[in-house]
Amino acid sequence: MSNKMSLSTFGRKARREVRRIGLQLNNLPYRLFESTFVQLHYDLTKSYRTQTTSGRMELRDKCAVYLIYPQDGVAASHFLALDYLAASGYAPVVVSNLPLTAEARRALAEKSHVVIERPNFGYDFGGYRDGILFLKDRLQGLQHLALLNDSVWFPLPGSYDWLKRMERSGKDFWASIWAWAVPKREPEDFRRIDWRIDKTRRHFHYASFALGFSGKVLRDAGFAQFWRSLRLTSDKDLTVRRGEMGLTRWILHNGYSHAAASEMADLPSILSSLSDREVRRVFDELISVNDPDMSAFRRQYAAQIDVRTADRADLEKIILCSVARQGASYAIAGLLTRKLGFPFLKKSPCTAGPESARVMLAIANHLSWMGDSCISSEIRAQVEKAVQENVPAVQEFRLAS
Repeated sequence: MSNKMSLSTFGRKARREVRRIGLQLNNLPYRLFESTFVQLHYDLTKSYRTQTTSGRMELRDKCAVYLIYPQDGVAASHFLALDYLAASGYAPVVVSNLPLTAEARRALAEKSHVVIERPNFGYDFGGYRDGILFLKDRLQGLQHLALLNDSVWFPLPGSYDWLKRMERSGKDFWASIWAWAVPKREPEDFRRIDWRIDKTRRHFHYASFALGFSGKVLRDAGFAQFWRSLRLTSDKDLTVRRGEMGLTRWILHNGYSHAAASEMADLPSILSSLSDREVRRVFDELISVNDPDMSAFRRQYAAQIDVRTADRADLEKIILCSVARQGASYAIAGLLTRKLGFPFLKKSPCTAGPESARVMLAIANHLSWMGDSCISSEIRAQVEKAVQENVPAVQEFRLAS
């Protein structure tokens, strides 16, 4: 059995590596063209293709670049986030990667220092870059700068105050959570997971949906230079490598102190402190986005073993393995929301598959119980929209619900 599993794991790794190399070779001509010409064209024509609207809020010594991608229109949760930023003393610089209606533009301008509408080029780091370049002459006078985007809902009811934690930390650079600081294991090899945080790992990075910088970093001329020279791309994988990983490496290389609000170093002890019922719930609620191997393994494991009587140590190891492979903000969103006060909730699991959709609806019910009506309603609306539009990943949800 173990030999078959080892052969299966080896074959999967080999196929994955072949696909990765094939995709890189296939995309190489466009990547070269994009790196040479597309960004140059974007920067040269940006003034003609970007619309800037002054807002009512005066610039403060604390700013937040808030990137939005309102494909379903500007939502109530966008204004919830802006109200949180303003109440925390931050002047929002809103950057939209989609054109806005006149009504939405006016409403956003009421709650921000400026609203910038730009072409959707470079994903979140493209929007962050334009927001920072807008502030380039003011960066050295800022006490704090935050970068946030609407790939997450925030702040969640009952959560800790991320901005307050950031400011009180005394760190030069601050994030919400990290990814890939623990060596990943193949799903079948979950028992060998070694939960030791190593931030020197090659692909370690802080998640880009919430980042913060102290004045010390902002006064470094290299900070502005990093953003000026950042090569934008329409390739999501390259954006992660150049943006999230690149920025993290820049912070580490320059010796700045850094931390995440939820470090997850004590996740094994957190799991061990839970009741058997809660551990089973965390296992049942694991979310796998872009990790079909882990998702398939969990379904196979649950089909072969009664989770109610399963070895608790195994369940905890599978949870840790999932987090190491996927990142905590995805894998254990339910636990983060219910137990750990995490203020952010990723949106993409709403349309990632029937299992993820059910977890998101369970989180929506919890948020409603906490008194929330805004975010929970939007979660339900996104899942329902995916079902109605027959989004392939969620089609099973209609049949099973």
